[in-house]
Amino acid sequence: MQTGPFTGFGVVMHDPGIALITLNQPGRLNGMTHHMKRDLVETLVQAQMDDAVRVIVFTGSGRAFSAGDDITGRAIEPEDAQPLVPDIPPGHHNAMGTYNGLRFLSQSLNAVVRDIDKLTVAAINGVAIQTGLSLALACDFRVTSTEARLGSATLRFGLLPDEGGQFLLVQLLGVAKAMDFLMRKRIVSAEEALELGLVHEIAPPAELMDRTLALARELAEGPQVAMRMLKRSIYNAAEMTFAQSLDEIAAKTAVTDHHPDAREGVQSELPVVAVAGDERMLLEQVLDYYRAVVARKLHGVSDADALRLRTPSGMSMLGLVRHLAGVELWWLVEALTGDAPQYLWTQADYETDPDTDWKPRADETVASVLAFYHRACDEARSAVRRFELDDQARHADVAARGITLRWLLLHMLEETARHAGHLDVMREQVDGAVGD
Repeated sequence: MQTGPFTGFGVVMHDPGIALITLNQPGRLNGMTHHMKRDLVETLVQAQMDDAVRVIVFTGSGRAFSAGDDITGRAIEPEDAQPLVPDIPPGHHNAMGTYNGLRFLSQSLNAVVRDIDKLTVAAINGVAIQTGLSLALACDFRVTSTEARLGSATLRFGLLPDEGGQFLLVQLLGVAKAMDFLMRKRIVSAEEALELGLVHEIAPPAELMDRTLALARELAEGPQVAMRMLKRSIYNAAEMTFAQSLDEIAAKTAVTDHHPDAREGVQSELPVVAVAGDERMLLEQVLDYYRAVVARKLHGVSDADALRLRTPSGMSMLGLVRHLAGVELWWLVEALTGDAPQYLWTQADYETDPDTDWKPRADETVASVLAFYHRACDEARSAVRRFELDDQARHADVAARGITLRWLLLHMLEETARHAGHLDVMREQVDGAVGD
């Protein structure tokens, strides 16, 4: 897609595949014209057709996301900007002109935002009114500055929310709350918008773009085919019967289950793309990723919190890490080499108490358990490198069952995702407590 300055906005790319669209008319509170909307529609079409683009982020410059339509009639003539499409009359000169102007110029922007299957995020940096509000609501995710204010307010001028705002509000709020919001001409704070369900997250102004881009990166690193189909399925479900939505998701699943991206849901977290078919290399990457996740999630966590927080199965944060070292990695080493790591507890200890690997010990700290875990990672990585592959990539585990290295890989991928999810939940509790 084209990047650079355009009519009333600019486009830049961020890794991995994030197109950032910034409305850049702060002197007009990023008010929109019909020509600006046409160029935005062209930009979005280009983004949809460009495989390098995964996520699209909208934000504004200055103190507004967008305060609505610019009704001054002044043309936007930014320096060095090139129009993407030729200008045409805006309509609105009579009743039919108003209808055509809305259907084919103004409403097209929000329709395209919803129609493209790539995920969209609005970083609402300031006021979002009328057209600005409907653009934000058309996006799939909304992160809002604590200084932002959101509203329709069209009735204050005797006008209607004519770009789809009423539909989007009914989807998000339901009929009763949408009626209250529009008829009473409400303009709400970021905190009220979060409480109503209009936005997903609020952030201090200085953190808004960091938080938004972090969300965009998370979305961009996921399994794109499945996510794009799921986006469409979610919106379809809002207007379908249960029976219709079951059939619709089954048809999409018939595609995604057999697409090469099917494994990406876990592999997308890995920092390096593996060579296809090289299970040994990918298994090493899983171990490296495992180590990085554990170190990151325990960074800054106190010893007390690491013992206090629990997984659904009752393990503490330290207990979970000890379990990873004492069962997952120990088992991997023993399966590959036939020899259990000698620095762990004895088999007799384990037979006496099967939960010995994750029960807390009085003298343990975050640092000591991390050191123990890293040692197990080193042992496991060394075992993977030493293991001799035969033509069938088969070996015997401790129960003398024939299993493949690929089976080990898939097992570790599953465990990585599951335990990383538990660590995420506990880390959020730590961060939430600090925030409070």
